[in-house]
Amino acid sequence: MQRDLPGPQDKADGKAKKHPVTERTEPSSAETPETPEPAPAERTPTSDHPSTNIEEPPQIVEAQPERPRALLGTSPGAYGKSKEVWYDPALPGNELPNPHISITGETGSGKTQATKSIITELQRYGVPALILDFKDDYSEASYAEAERLRVYDPGYETLPFNPLAPSADPRTGFVNPTYHIHQLVGIIKRIYRLGDQQAYRFREAAKRAYESATIPMRPFGPPPEQAYPPFEDVRIQLETDRGNESLLGRLSPIFDLGLFASEAEADFASVVASSTVVRLGQLPGDQVKNSVAEFFLMALYNYLIRQRQTHSLGRLLVLDEAWRLVESPFLEPLIREGRAFGLAVLVATQFPGDLPGAVSGSTATKLFFSQTQLDQIREIQRTVVGKTSGPDADHLAGVLKGLAPLACVLHSKQHLPFVRVRIKPYFERQA
Repeated sequence: MQRDLPGPQDKADGKAKKHPVTERTEPSSAETPETPEPAPAERTPTSDHPSTNIEEPPQIVEAQPERPRALLGTSPGAYGKSKEVWYDPALPGNELPNPHISITGETGSGKTQATKSIITELQRYGVPALILDFKDDYSEASYAEAERLRVYDPGYETLPFNPLAPSADPRTGFVNPTYHIHQLVGIIKRIYRLGDQQAYRFREAAKRAYESATIPMRPFGPPPEQAYPPFEDVRIQLETDRGNESLLGRLSPIFDLGLFASEAEADFASVVASSTVVRLGQLPGDQVKNSVAEFFLMALYNYLIRQRQTHSLGRLLVLDEAWRLVESPFLEPLIREGRAFGLAVLVATQFPGDLPGAVSGSTATKLFFSQTQLDQIREIQRTVVGKTSGPDADHLAGVLKGLAPLACVLHSKQHLPFVRVRIKPYFERQA
């Protein structure tokens, strides 16, 4: 953190005057580490005797793979020179606590351009992106083709996972169908605002679907060829009781659209192996969109916990319109445990207040675009300078209100207390 030093007049008054904290204008040495000059190769001592005058072959040092990072843009530097600013979670000597990113800002401030830029930069390092697209910002044909994104459109094809497939415990390898049903019912109940009786009816129908497939409700170790009933079987069980007509009416969109694959068709590994967009914008109604998105998070979490822990950035999950998913029981576990499995989560939404403390506090890189609402500015002040009054907070508020489109405040351990960044937008990178 840089502070102004007291000048001669300050000392003449008998004490140094206090000045507000200002944002960083130059990166620290940790941000732009100098590459040391290679040391000269050591040689084996020689003698005049021909038989001993032998040099050892030069030692071959294997090149280390380049760490994934993304150029965000530029910030004001010394003497009017701009400095590059990077998202670099594994920066040697100054690693971030986690690779997660939060991006907030009002409509038109530059959130989507920043997100697309990060996706593009990380793909150059072989980091695929998994994108839940609620507004067709990433499913548009020219963008998807340019970035080589596989677009899943649930309106025309089934999604490659089965919501009735329970996750295996990574320690024992057992699955617990009863626990899985309660998780599934919790999602359906919250999104569709079911009453307790309707939730009970759905839960019992799901149990009967498992039992019809001869799957025990107690924990068990499934064989490799284990299959689970398709989601459609829950509707079949509900239709056996005329008392379920109201519940079937409320849930008919997710049944009628045939959104989910059967066990034989499911291939979730192919989704995470390459950059993929799940196109949710064309689904009918927010309830269907949100339920599909939450089922996707459930499938992703269940897939990840069965993988080897790498502790290095290997895939990016992008949640635009993240306010829709903040109540998901799988969002916090993905953020909390995802780093061990190489997952970075990027959450983007209009307002910082949309994100619960557990989510916002777990994103080590925060980009704040323009905000005009006082309560949202105060939220940013508390995050960046720890208070909402005083010279530091007032200075930050002035910066936020004056940000132009594509300009943001970046706050992270590598940039304290903050740095103003002019984002290099996606459309400029494609020029």
